[in-house]
Amino acid sequence: MSQKVRISTLQFVLLIIGLLFSDYAIMNPARAAMQDAWLAFIIGLLLGLCIITLYILIAKLHPGKTLVEILRESFGNWIGTFLSLLYMWYFIHIASLVLRSFTEYMGNITYVKTPQPILAIALILSVAYITRKGFEVMGRMAEIFIPVLIISVFLLTLVILKEVDVRFFFPLLKNGIKPVFKVGWGIATFPFGELVILLMIFPYLNEKNHLAKATYISVLISGLILFIITVRDLLVIGPSLLNLVAFPPNFSSSLIPALILEPLAAANMIIGGSFFLDVYIHSISLGIAQIFHLENHKAFILPICAVVVGVSAWLYESLSEMFRVAREVYPYYSFPFQVIIPLIVWIISFIKNRRQKSQ
Repeated sequence: MSQKVRISTLQFVLLIIGLLFSDYAIMNPARAAMQDAWLAFIIGLLLGLCIITLYILIAKLHPGKTLVEILRESFGNWIGTFLSLLYMWYFIHIASLVLRSFTEYMGNITYVKTPQPILAIALILSVAYITRKGFEVMGRMAEIFIPVLIISVFLLTLVILKEVDVRFFFPLLKNGIKPVFKVGWGIATFPFGELVILLMIFPYLNEKNHLAKATYISVLISGLILFIITVRDLLVIGPSLLNLVAFPPNFSSSLIPALILEPLAAANMIIGGSFFLDVYIHSISLGIAQIFHLENHKAFILPICAVVVGVSAWLYESLSEMFRVAREVYPYYSFPFQVIIPLIVWIISFIKNRRQKSQ
């Protein structure tokens, strides 16, 4: 990868916040835990921090290397290349999932008369344009737009605070702790486990000694924002309705008839989703270029965007199926990519590092 591309610690932190926000507010996987959604989120955050720690340890054992380079170093050229191709597919799949969730939201709430393929193409073209401008441009844009996202979430929460009913917290653990842990594990894989993409962008960080600190700070800030969203929707909508409403942020913001807050919620999601897609498409194009030993990764951006649009249209037949797959299938599907393979990589890397030191 180009060693000239660098982003500051602040830009790195803001990009991670954008990555984690993405489409969480749309999907809100914590709502499956009903009145214990807040507890499920805390469990998911703690498990997610453990997974992210694994990524940080791998990055420290392979300074300046991307995921593709790390896999080749750990498993050799043939197996490493095969696993790299699997990861590129996984990243394309995740980008398609996020694109589809945003077109579902915009098609059902904001632009109800616009066909979803048109929405997907419009969003992906803007993402492709930004991605072609380079990763440093993404970092500078994050300094402008991500603070707007954060402030908007807090303002929206303050405005609808009077609609909160703390009785929706009870009864605690009505169905026991097991369902809460199951939902918590789902939250660990989405959104926190999706930060496996950081192994493609860690080398861009200008101050490498701040890698762990910057990552943990950004995850904790994002965790606080997502926790506020989870609790806000629970206490405003209620556990029963929360599990039935397709898009909780839109529903909760519509409870204040004197103010039109839905566009603010929609803008937040577009900002988060755009940065998510920017980072993923950039990383996929870079990864493919590294797999095939090519210099210009930007040539792959438009073809990857076209594939992402096509896969997003093919993924689901209905909105209900999208939520079902996200809740019941995705945590198991993503487990090898987020935990098993990185854990094996870390073990191999740790052993090799110890051997080199002993020699």
